Amino acid sequence: MLILFGFLLLILAAAVGVLFAMCAELSRRIASGGAPGDSAVAGYVRPVDRPNVFLRPDVSWPREFDELRSHDAFLLLVLSTACTTCNIVGKEVGSEWVTRPAGRLGIIISTPDIARGEEFVAQYQLNNVPHLIDEDGSWTNKAFGLSLSPVGLILLGNNLLSSYVFNHMEPLWHSFTEEIAWAQHIGHEQQPHQPDDLAAEDSSAPSARAV
Repeated sequence: MLILFGFLLLILAAAVGVLFAMCAELSRRIASGGAPGDSAVAGYVRPVDRPNVFLRPDVSWPREFDELRSHDAFLLLVLSTACTTCNIVGKEVGSEWVTRPAGRLGIIISTPDIARGEEFVAQYQLNNVPHLIDEDGSWTNKAFGLSLSPVGLILLGNNLLSSYVFNHMEPLWHSFTEEIAWAQHIGHEQQPHQPDDLAAEDSSAPSARAV
């Protein structure tokens, strides 16, 4: 009888230990802003990899992106008001990414209702980021053949270099900076080499001087 009682007491002690461990984990998650059973999702970028997604040569760009397109390269986000991940990204952009991209970030907000798109902009404080409220995603589909979100479009000049499905800004921005740096490096290497005698001739020519 005593042996059985001791065995049951041991099981009870183990159960109490497990309970305390679970309480400690719960407290840690609450303190870090997480919910029970909810851990942070790792950031990712994945190629869209659809042959019909490309920049149409005859696209007419909206005036909302005039300043954005003055940059040689820029990143264009395609978000939707009905997409949970898009709302997470919108919150990230509004809190951390308004000034960081130095004018090289724009947003397309696909929505079935213009008023809902305006609410999205106001809710996440995106007024200072170049953006287009795209009703029913019509311009996005016409310009890129795209009906998916959230997607990041990496553009260099008039070329769409890449398109990615993503869930957080940091890994997408990393991909953007790496791809642009590589594309510009390759473009520089492919420029025709200037002969030495022509370079010498050019360097000896008098330079123009403002008077």
